[in-house]
Amino acid sequence: MNERSPFHFALRLLHAFCPPHLLEEIEGDLLQKFERDAKTFGEQKAKRRLLWNVIRFFRPGILLRNQSNNIVPMILLQNNLKMAFRTMQKNKLFSAINVFGLSASMMACLLIFQYALFELSYDKQFSRSIYRVGAVVAENGAEKNRSAITSLQVGQILKEKLPEVAEAARLSSTGSWFDCTLASTEHGEQKIFNEKKGFYFADPAITSLLQLNFLEGNKTKALQKPFSIVLSNTVAKKYFGGENAIGKTMKLHGSFQTHDYTVTGVMEDFPIN
Repeated sequence: MNERSPFHFALRLLHAFCPPHLLEEIEGDLLQKFERDAKTFGEQKAKRRLLWNVIRFFRPGILLRNQSNNIVPMILLQNNLKMAFRTMQKNKLFSAINVFGLSASMMACLLIFQYALFELSYDKQFSRSIYRVGAVVAENGAEKNRSAITSLQVGQILKEKLPEVAEAARLSSTGSWFDCTLASTEHGEQKIFNEKKGFYFADPAITSLLQLNFLEGNKTKALQKPFSIVLSNTVAKKYFGGENAIGKTMKLHGSFQTHDYTVTGVMEDFPIN
């Protein structure tokens, strides 16, 4: 260790805790005392005495000098906490009702905030503006009915007549009018799945319009040919387990058709929003 290390350590310690406005005065006094001790007791003992004198200054009177404005709020806070604790002990039932009410209201606020954030997050995964075309039915000049669906011919007409429409695709759900039975044969064993919802007939452009992310298959060609089927990742695992689903054949039996469909793509599951 350096011969003067205790001396430098003592001064660094003083600089670490001493308030800046007191440092120069205290450091000057300590150095003067160190010089006197060095003449009287020798340099080594003077260094030890300097370190001890620095440690003696490490007390609240020095550390908190001119910081009373910061101490007062802390003292008031401690007193308020003590009073609150004593009040809760004296009025246990009343305090329990207040604490429970406060906790319930905070929890309700957090749940409402979380629900609102989730509702506002819908369709945020799309980087472009996508609109669903609906229909308004009028009779004798008066509105009779509104619907979130419209004729299948509208999609192609919009694309042809309106240059502002970059892409249009049609979706037709099977959920309300078409009960599906899908059968697949693997390793000589036939598996049958009865599905009442979740299937859609769609134009090929739906893959780019909804920016679907494919895990298997070619996104641009997946629905180009008739009788092609794209499955979500969850459904593909349900039908085929861990096997590659591309090229597998599934027989669709519905309300008005029976036909073989070829799996041409597996896409990521949609997020719940």
